[in-house]
Amino acid sequence: KNRYVEAEPLFHECYQVNLEVAGPESPMTAKCLSNYGSSLIAQDRWAEAEGPVLESVELTRRYLGSMHPDTIYAESVLAWLYSERGEFEDSERLYREVAIRSHEVSGADHSATLFWRLRLGWQQYYLDKLDAALETVTQAYEVQRRVLDERHPTAIEMERTLAEIHAKRGESALADEWFDTAERKARSEYGLEDPRTLLIVLNRAWNSLAARDYAGAEWRGLIAVNGYRAMGGGYFLYNAMTLM
Repeated sequence: KNRYVEAEPLFHECYQVNLEVAGPESPMTAKCLSNYGSSLIAQDRWAEAEGPVLESVELTRRYLGSMHPDTIYAESVLAWLYSERGEFEDSERLYREVAIRSHEVSGADHSATLFWRLRLGWQQYYLDKLDAALETVTQAYEVQRRVLDERHPTAIEMERTLAEIHAKRGESALADEWFDTAERKARSEYGLEDPRTLLIVLNRAWNSLAARDYAGAEWRGLIAVNGYRAMGGGYFLYNAMTLM
């Protein structure tokens, strides 16, 4: 995400070159357009992203068909846009369709299928469909344990997600077990200063507070405050300081 500002003009140039040289029917044209839209979404420029994202979906559906991996990818970007705009009913529906077709095309154990099932679980979490979210992510987690290294980023993200679901269900002890697993791996793989690790630490601190582990909440909160302050502040620093 930190490099999307630099990537944005390159993705746009990629799209323009491929459109001129290969035409709109080229898979690479639509893929560059999808990536350009993704770079805008990552910068929270949702209004600007909508046009490129919708166009990439239209191009891939027209020229490649609904079952092509590039079409599935383009639709996943649209689902991401819906989610970022808070349109969780639409994002849940589309992530479910994407995950089903990815399963049919690439298999249940493909990394993309697992990632989109994870994203489906998050939409269910946002909609407070916590039983459904727990089932979705748990099933995906069991599959990924067979096919991915335990320190794969998707594995760590699934463990964080299971922690978040249990925390929202009021199951603080179970949540802390998952947070502990995810945090240990994230510290090892990414380092404590990485935003992925800091997010785990911060949300584990909130879970500690909910469990009335005030000492744990305080020292984890301080780690998060110092980490986000070193990154330049922003929303997550405010969140961490609110905890304190």
